[in-house]
Amino acid sequence: IMLVGKTGAGKSASGNTILKGKVFKEKHSFESVTNTCQKHQQNGITVIDTPGMFDTNISENQLKEEIEKCVNMSVPGPHVFLLAIRLDVRFTDEEKNTVKWIQKNFGEKADNYTIILFTRGDQLDKPIDEFLTENKQMNELVRQCKSRYHVFNNKDNNSMQVNGLLEKMIKMVMENGREHYTNMMYKEAQKSPKLVAGGVWTGVCLMIHRVGGVITLGATKKVPLSGDIWLGS
Repeated sequence: IMLVGKTGAGKSASGNTILKGKVFKEKHSFESVTNTCQKHQQNGITVIDTPGMFDTNISENQLKEEIEKCVNMSVPGPHVFLLAIRLDVRFTDEEKNTVKWIQKNFGEKADNYTIILFTRGDQLDKPIDEFLTENKQMNELVRQCKSRYHVFNNKDNNSMQVNGLLEKMIKMVMENGREHYTNMMYKEAQKSPKLVAGGVWTGVCLMIHRVGGVITLGATKKVPLSGDIWLGS
C-alpha cells in the first residue's frame, strides 16, 4: 500500500495506526514531518513513508528523487494506494487535484489500486455517507476512486477500524486478480506527456505475502485463493 496525500493529512499517524506502534514521527501541524523516505516493518507489514504532496518546502528535484526512492523501496510494487484526506478541514482545490496528480505521476492505472482514507474521523458529526452526499466535490473524488474509502480515527486504538480497512484492501486485491502496481507502470507514467511537476507522495507499503495456497496480509488476515476472507489472531 502506498499512503499518499498532502502535508498534514495524517499520513504518518495512519501508518502508525496500521502498524499498531509509534514507528513514524508525527505531529499535529500543516508542516511535513517526513522529508525523506522511511521504511518500517512490523507483523509482516512493510511500510514506506515519504514526504507529502504539494509541500512547498521541498524542491522539485527532491520530490523526484524521493518518489523514485519510494517506488524502488516498494519492489515488486504496492498492492494498494491509500489517499489520506482530512475530514476536519475545508475541501480545497489541492484535495480535488490529488487524484489527478496521482494519475499524472503514476499513470491512470493507479486508480485501480487506490482507496481514499479519511482521517480525523472523530471530528465528523454525521455519518460518512451523509457527509459525502452533502459534499459534491468530495463525493466526486470518491467516485473517481471507484467508491473505495475508509474512515480512520487515529486517536482510537481499536483494532476493528484497522481490520475493516484490511478487509477492503484484500477485497480490492482480489478484484485486481491479486496483481500489484508495478515499477513498469511507473516508468510508463514517467514517459507520459501528461506528467507535470510538483507534489510528492507519502507512501505506506503493505506487502502481501503468498504462502502455499494462501495470501497472508500482516498477522491478522488470511485470504485463501478461493476469495473468501478469514480473520485471524
